[in-house]
Formats: sequence, C-alpha cells, structure tokens
Amino acid sequence: MIDGPVVVLRGESFVVPPLQLRDLRKYMPQIEAMAKLKMSETLDLLRDVIYAALKQNYPDLTPERLDELLDAKNMNDTLTKVLDASGLVVKKTLGEA
Repeated sequence: MIDGPVVVLRGESFVVPPLQLRDLRKYMPQIEAMAKLKMSETLDLLRDVIYAALKQNYPDLTPERLDELLDAKNMNDTLTKVLDASGLVVKKTLGEA
C-alpha cells in the first residue's frame, strides 16, 4: 500500500497515494485548463484524476464503482487530497477562509 492521506467515501476509507508522473503528465494540461471546461467535462476529469490515484492502492476499484462512491460534496475534498499528496498547490475555492 502506498502511503497518503485518508479519505472516506460513503463510509469506506481509502488511502490516497500521490499521482504517478505519467498521470501528472497526462492530466496536468486539463487540470490547468479546468476553468474553460464544461461542467460534464470537469466532472469526468475529476473522476479520472481521482481514479488514477486510487487504483494504485485499490486495483479492483472500477471507474463505475468510484462513480457510486463520489458525490458533489466529497469529490472536491478527494481531489484536494490527491493533488496535495502529489505535491501540487491547491488554490482555495470561493467561500473558504
């Protein structure tokens, strides 16, 4: 198991490892351009990035199962933990102090 922060999704705990370099290279251009994406594209991107991280520790996890675990409330927290574990700076969203 690769070490990282823990996130709880629908009552299940997951250890969130950092993204591998290949995944950073794959997703970074899209993450940087996220403000220009449509909402459906953004949701797909967020799920794909989270999945890329989690599948390292949970090889049996499927994208479909992850869709069942993620919701609008926990998706942002989970992505923040993925990016933080990967050493990326996360900008605060509106409304946060």
